[in-house]
Amino acid sequence: MRFICLTTMVLAPLLAAAAAPAQEKAREASAKAIAGPVLARVVKVLDGDSFLVDALVWPGTSVSVSIRVRGVDAPELRSKCPHERWLARQSREGLAAQVAMQHVKLHNINGDKYYGRVLADVTLEDGSDLAQVLLANRMVRPYGGQRRKGWCSPVQY
Repeated sequence: MRFICLTTMVLAPLLAAAAAPAQEKAREASAKAIAGPVLARVVKVLDGDSFLVDALVWPGTSVSVSIRVRGVDAPELRSKCPHERWLARQSREGLAAQVAMQHVKLHNINGDKYYGRVLADVTLEDGSDLAQVLLANRMVRPYGGQRRKGWCSPVQY
C-alpha cells in the first residue's frame, strides 16, 4: 500500500506537469476563439467551402477576411485530377448561389490551420446553417479535420 501511495505521490506532480502544456494550449485556443455572432457581407466566393467577407467588427469598422466553412470539404480547384477540378467549379458555383452578395453571421470563429483565413460556423440570412445547406445539396462532404480524401475515387461522399 505504501508503494502505491509513494508512486502516486511521485507520479501525480509529474503527470500534472506533463498535462499543463496541453491545458495551456486549450486555454489559449479558447481565448483566441470568438463566439460571435459577427455580421459579415460576402464579397467573393473563393471555392466550394471558402469565401471573402467584410466582417463588421466594431461600429463603422470592418475587416476583410477569408472564411472557411467549418465541417465541410469541397473539391479542390487546383487538383491534378480533371474530374475533381470540374466538381470544384460546380461546388464553387453552388456556394456562390447560396451566399451571393448577402450578409451572413459567423459563429464559433477560430484561426484556420492556414492562417490568413478563419474557420467559422456560418448562418445565412434566412437562419439556415450554411454547412448543412451545402451538405444537403451534395456540393461538399463532411469534414472533421482528418486527412483529406481525394474526389476522383468512385465513392464521392
